[in-house]
Amino acid sequence: MQRSQINRIMTEARETIRGFGFGLPPFADWSTETFRARRQEARHIIRCRPGWDITDFGGGSRR
Repeated sequence: MQRSQINRIMTEARETIRGFGFGLPPFADWSTETFRARRQEARHIIRCRPGWDITDFGGGSRR
């Protein structure tokens, strides 16, 4: 899966989630550098293991 595909899927997912009146947590957009800079806060996030997955399952194109 190419990074451009992942970025597109993430954008579509955010729009869909927003359309249902929800949103992702602020740390969803943190870069590696932000996680390092906010190490104390990130420790709790990492320990709780919240997250999401983008998986192709070998299906090729989504459409």
